[in-house]
Amino acid sequence: MAANFPTSNPSFTKKDYVNRETPLVADYNQALEEIEAIGSWILSTSPLNILRTDNTTEFTPTANYHPATKKYVDDNAGTGDMAKATYDTDNDGRVDVAEGIDDGTNSATAASIKDAVDKKHTQNTDQYLDFGGISQVAVADAKDAVTKKHSHSNLPLLETYTQTETNLADAVSKKHTQGTDTTLGTMTADINMNSHKITNLTDPTNDQDAVTKKYVDDSISGKANMVSNPIEDNLAGLTSTGDLKDIGKKVTDFVQNKNTEGTIYLKTVNNTLRYSTNDTNYIIVNTLTDTYGLEWNKTTDSYTRLNDAEGKTRSFFDNIYPWAGIRRCVLNDLGQIVAYYGESGFVENGSTGQVMVRIPKFYYRAESFTNGYRWYISPKPQGGFRVHPAFIRNGVEKDCIYISAYEGCLYDVSDSSYITNDAQVADFTVGTGDKLSSIANAKPCSGLTQNLTLPNSRILAHNRGSGWELQDFLTSSAIQLLYLIEYANFNSQAQIGRGVVDKTDDGSTNMAVNTGATSSLGNASGKASGTDGLVSVSYRGIENFWGNIWKWVDGLNIQADNKPWVADHSFASDTFTSPYTYLNGTLANTNGYAKDILFNSSIDYGFLPTVVGGSETSYLCDNYYQATGNRVAMLGGDWYDESDVGALYWNLGAASSYRSRTVGARLLYVP
Repeated sequence: MAANFPTSNPSFTKKDYVNRETPLVADYNQALEEIEAIGSWILSTSPLNILRTDNTTEFTPTANYHPATKKYVDDNAGTGDMAKATYDTDNDGRVDVAEGIDDGTNSATAASIKDAVDKKHTQNTDQYLDFGGISQVAVADAKDAVTKKHSHSNLPLLETYTQTETNLADAVSKKHTQGTDTTLGTMTADINMNSHKITNLTDPTNDQDAVTKKYVDDSISGKANMVSNPIEDNLAGLTSTGDLKDIGKKVTDFVQNKNTEGTIYLKTVNNTLRYSTNDTNYIIVNTLTDTYGLEWNKTTDSYTRLNDAEGKTRSFFDNIYPWAGIRRCVLNDLGQIVAYYGESGFVENGSTGQVMVRIPKFYYRAESFTNGYRWYISPKPQGGFRVHPAFIRNGVEKDCIYISAYEGCLYDVSDSSYITNDAQVADFTVGTGDKLSSIANAKPCSGLTQNLTLPNSRILAHNRGSGWELQDFLTSSAIQLLYLIEYANFNSQAQIGRGVVDKTDDGSTNMAVNTGATSSLGNASGKASGTDGLVSVSYRGIENFWGNIWKWVDGLNIQADNKPWVADHSFASDTFTSPYTYLNGTLANTNGYAKDILFNSSIDYGFLPTVVGGSETSYLCDNYYQATGNRVAMLGGDWYDESDVGALYWNLGAASSYRSRTVGARLLYVP
């Protein structure tokens, strides 16, 4: 057969055709012969003979690119796990069942792959997390719960949303900011509210329940307002009537024994705080050091010493202040101390100055209760205590004041000598006239014939110089309070001595005894030698504070009728405006032995009678006189007033124009 070039495309040829150099015949018939020859060659060459359509011979391919018969494919892909009935259960042409995947590093079952797809939550469009058996949870809620969950140890992991379903569910269950929760569960640590409030509490029923402000306010309503003069940080105690009262004590003042342990019992007795370790033997808690008090029960007319004075006798006060600081001295007209009693230079004849008694400043506290009063004195500032008003003058606090040791006589300026026999020759000229004095061995001056009224006596005091005054109400009240707490008894005549009170009056002369009978007593209290009732008495160097002769008292004006007004400076009689202050009360309008006193926020330091009905041995133990109209004050009684007399014997029945042979005067110096 001749070999020719093909003449059309596609045409078949044998391999050797390409390699021939001789051209093939191009005629058609010869081409057909050539095609027939090539096809016969292909079909006769194994394994290509499987391509025949009528092939019935089995063929198993062994190389990657061998052809495969239908039978071979059916036999190897149509049975086992890859059967269509197994992997395409819904006959939709897609694999919906498979054992899993495994790339040599990661593996997963088809079930877990499907579950992961169902729970997919990273596409920013999901609204809920689905935990299968656990209820669906919104992604926002899960995130919020993770942020606010407060009991899980893996909070940083929660914030990355990589927690397990159990932990996420736990966080959601503990979420407590959605407004519908009713419990936080049981706390295992303190809760810091970060300056926020707990609101809308219900009223408590159990001891440990929280309470609202309203509940507390309602519970103490009617009690808190009954605290008398409350001081910040002080404790309040219950009175016998159930009222609250500031007791002048702080928790930090408690005396504690740090070497022992056990139960401490606390209670108040007579307004003092006491403690006990056995609820039987109570000891006073000395929370206010150097405080000395007295309670007077006006119902039973009994006395009880309080605080540091409890259980003490009168002699105890000789060594404590302010009492130990009350001293006789000589004071010149400039208010300078020349000498104290017992020192060289101390003389009582007036050659170097006036014989005075220095009273150091002290602090006081007073309170009333249903059946009486309590008074306290301290030499230093204390919670609930105030400076006694005798030491505050025109708003200026004074370290001390000076009361004359002796009843006043006159210094005759024109003769440069002391009048020691009460010659009735006083010169009442303002500034240049005679001077009220305090020396020993002189008869007290009187208004026997000279016009020794209270206003004129004031002139005599002022004539001595700046700072010199008459004995005044505030100083008298301070001395009365000092006496009362020291002696724990109103009856000064029984405690110290009757005084010069039992003389038979001649009806015409000044029968007062000369001053200086108690000179030897110095700063002590007591009476002169002789018959009690006829001899002078002294309270801490102040001779005849009661008895012998009445003494005018400045700074107390009585407005008609029986209305007291008090001033601490710029004294003037019959004045009822500033600097005088009304004491907001009315005094007793009948004469008699005092039984009760005026006590209120304006005057808790004085002893002005509001009720009479006592006796010489009961209640205030001293008499009281008054009269209608505007009046001035005198104190102490005279030589024939007998048992009417005492440290609290007030006569408020005289007009400012009154003078008498039984009335004298006493000096005061205020620095």
